[in-house]
Amino acid sequence: MSPAHITTIVREIPIQHNAAEHAESAHDCFALIKGRKPPGVCSAQNADGSAIRSTPTSFGSDAYQPVASQTDAPRDSSLRHQRQSLVIPYLAAPSFKLGPLTIHAFGLIVAIAVWVGVTMVQPRYLRAGLDGAIGERLNIWMGVVAVMCAHLFSVLFYFPNKLKADPLLLLRVWEDISSFGGMVGGLIGAVVFLWIRNPKMPSLTRWKYIDTLASVFPFALAIGRVACTFAHDHPGTVTTFPLAVSLRSAEAQDFIAGVYANAGRTAELPPAAVLATMGFHDMGWYELLYLSLVVLPVIAILNKRARRPGSMLLAFGLMYLPMRIVFDFIRVSDKRYSGLTPGQWVAGLSLFLLPLLYLRVKSQAVVPAPADKSA
Repeated sequence: MSPAHITTIVREIPIQHNAAEHAESAHDCFALIKGRKPPGVCSAQNADGSAIRSTPTSFGSDAYQPVASQTDAPRDSSLRHQRQSLVIPYLAAPSFKLGPLTIHAFGLIVAIAVWVGVTMVQPRYLRAGLDGAIGERLNIWMGVVAVMCAHLFSVLFYFPNKLKADPLLLLRVWEDISSFGGMVGGLIGAVVFLWIRNPKMPSLTRWKYIDTLASVFPFALAIGRVACTFAHDHPGTVTTFPLAVSLRSAEAQDFIAGVYANAGRTAELPPAAVLATMGFHDMGWYELLYLSLVVLPVIAILNKRARRPGSMLLAFGLMYLPMRIVFDFIRVSDKRYSGLTPGQWVAGLSLFLLPLLYLRVKSQAVVPAPADKSA
């Protein structure tokens, strides 16, 4: 850069407003020229208040380009505000080696979630006056059926094209799982064990087991959503929402570009320069927040109160299912049937059935017989 350019920059910095501020601007410009300032935008101003800025440069490059525009300052201010408001960084799911095995964070966190759930529920069976041995067998039945259904639900309804291309995918139960499929499978396992394997068990006792499980499940689910937050396996649309995951990094931009490409929606993405100032909705992250701040406190309060059998399952369903219906509308690539995702269909049907089921359980409550006054 020539001395004439440097003189032009310093001469055009106004001194009638805040001398200290402009001196700092001039110092920044000189630091950039001398190679002491990281690449960025030099924020000097013309006398009329419009910005004089350089394009982003490498250290010591002679690529300064003065720009005089009445709209540059507001635009830059807006971009800086967006960058500051998107504070959730994009973090890729970590993994590490254990001998010949590769341990992925997602699988490890899910395993921790299962362990926490089982550890929490066993003593609650006993506090509820239930048989702990029956509870252990119930846990196994529910776990096995939940894993199977989580995979089947995912490949049949979310990834039918993958299944068509590779029918053996149906047997690889460790791939492509769905949380809703797991929930449905867990309930199927409980029904098979409690109603079919134990036909003589009183109906209200069965519902005590179900309610005890429902009092613990949200805690395990919240831990599982930590895994989803790291894996970003429920991505939504790009946005400037403050809690969105930032797209500032090249890795994040490549990720969301791949998501949109797989959905055939690449044309909806903004230019790269704008995309870098935005974020994307992450349903796993949002659900973790909702569970932690809303569902878990309510469940903890209900756990301390006497309640009718079936009420805990109903309470969880009424809090969780509407949230899933709303969140699924902003997912990008989920398979849809008549405009709704498989999760939305299951959530809607469950919202309709759960109150009816609760009323049926409530009607089966034992009413004390009136005292015999003839004695």
